Amino acid sequence: PGFCDAHGHINMGALYRSKYFINEILNSHSEKECAEMVKAFAEAHPDYKRIIGEGWFPVNWGDAPLPTKYSLDAVVPDRPVYLAAADVHTCWMNSKALEESEVDPNDPDLGKFVGRLPNGELSGILSEGAWFKWACNKVLMPDATIDEEVDGDLVKELSAVGITSFCDCSGIITGTNYDALERMEKKGTLKVRVNLNPSISEDPEQKNLLSERERYHSEMLMVTGAKGIVDGVTTTYTGYLLEPYSDRPETRSFPVNPQEYYEKCILAANRHGFGVRLHCIGDASVRLALDCFEKSNAVNDNRNVRNAIEHIESIHPDDIPRFAKLGVVASMQPRHLPLDANEKIGRIGKERSKYEWPNRSFLDTGAILAFGTDYPVVEFDPFESIYYAVTRNGYDHKPTGVNPWEKVTLAETLRAYTFGGAYVSNRERELGTLEAGKLADVIVLDRNLFKTETEEIPNCKVLLTLCDGKVVFERK
Repeated sequence: PGFCDAHGHINMGALYRSKYFINEILNSHSEKECAEMVKAFAEAHPDYKRIIGEGWFPVNWGDAPLPTKYSLDAVVPDRPVYLAAADVHTCWMNSKALEESEVDPNDPDLGKFVGRLPNGELSGILSEGAWFKWACNKVLMPDATIDEEVDGDLVKELSAVGITSFCDCSGIITGTNYDALERMEKKGTLKVRVNLNPSISEDPEQKNLLSERERYHSEMLMVTGAKGIVDGVTTTYTGYLLEPYSDRPETRSFPVNPQEYYEKCILAANRHGFGVRLHCIGDASVRLALDCFEKSNAVNDNRNVRNAIEHIESIHPDDIPRFAKLGVVASMQPRHLPLDANEKIGRIGKERSKYEWPNRSFLDTGAILAFGTDYPVVEFDPFESIYYAVTRNGYDHKPTGVNPWEKVTLAETLRAYTFGGAYVSNRERELGTLEAGKLADVIVLDRNLFKTETEEIPNCKVLLTLCDGKVVFERK
C-alpha cells in the first residue's frame, strides 16, 4: 500500500524546497556561517522583499547560545529576515523583521516568549506563541502568487517516493489556508490525499471545525481531526517536563496553555466526532494530554474517534501503557532521533533519555503506532525513516541514543507507515492496507525490502505509484 506520512506541514514544506526559501542553513555549523549563507542568498535574490528560511539548529552549532539580530543586521540591513529553527518552534529575525512584525514584548501572555538582550533590547528571537502569533505566517505560508506552483511541485515529489496520503498537522502554525490545494483538487492536479487537521478551539459548538469539515470532505482533501500544541521543544527549554532540566535546574518549563484549555478543546472536539492530535515533547506535556483524553473518554463515546499524541520525545514509563488503555495513537517520527544528535542526554540526563521515542514499548503494550516525518523538520523520504526505525542509528549509520532496544521490526515499521497513518486519520476502512474494496493507493518498489540488507534500505526506489487507481508516478 502507498505510504501515509502521518505528520507533516504541506504549505510550509512546499515553500521550504522552493527557490523562494533558503534551507541550506540546516548545514551551517555556527551563527557566523549561517549569516554568511543568508548574505549570499540575499545578494542572489535582490528582488525578494523578504528573506525567509528554515533549518538552523543549536545542536548543529555545538549547542552554542541562541543567535541575535545583530549578525543578521550586519549582512541584510535593508530587508526583513525570518529564519525558523529546524524544529519550527523558534524564529531568528533581524531588526527589520522585528519592526515589520510589530512584536509586543509586554504582551501579558506571550511576552515570556520574546527574547531579550541583557540591555533589555529585543534579541531577535521569538519562540512558541510569540512566534506563531507575530511572525510565522510571513515565513511558512506561500504567497497567493506562488502557492499553487510550490504545492504542485511538492505533490510530484511526494508521489515519487510512494507517499499517497499526507497528514497536514499545521493547525495553529500556519492557520487553515488550503485554497491552493482546493484549486488543485478541482483541476485534478492534487495527486496525493491530504488529511487536514486545523487548529483546536474552546468553542463548545466547534463552528470553525464543522465549517472546515463541510468545505473539505472529499477523498482527496478531507478534514480528519484537529491539532493543538501543549509545549515547545527541549532544544530551547520550552518542552514541559515533570522534573527540572538537567542542565538548567531552575526550570521545567510550562504548557503553552492551562490544562483546562485543552480539556475544553478536547471534550468539545471529541463530542463532535473530531480526533485531537496534540504536540507533546516533554514528559509532563504527554501526561497532561493523556489526562485530558482520559476525561474525554469518560464523558464521550470515543470508540470511533482517533486521539493522538505527536512526537513523544520523552515520557514517564508509567504513562506508556496508558496509550493502549485510552485508545490514544502514538504518532512519531523515527528520523528525529538522529536529528536530535543526543541533545536529550544533556537536557534531561541519561536516565530519562532511556524513554525517548519509545517505539518498541508502545507496540509491546498494544498501542497503535503511526509514523511520519514532521516534514520539513526532516525530509519526507520514507526509506530513510524506515532505516532509522529498524536500526536506531544516527546519521553516521552508527548506534545513537541510550535505548537501542526501542528499535522495531521492518514489518512493524511498514505497518506504522501505512496502516498507522490511515488509522490516526480514521481512514483505515478505506486506506492503509491492500484489500478488496479499499481505495487503490498502491506502490511498486525496485526490490523486496524483506530480502534487502538493512544498510541498503535508504537506497530503495519507487518504480510506480498509483493513487485512486491512477498512475501518478512512473520511474523512467
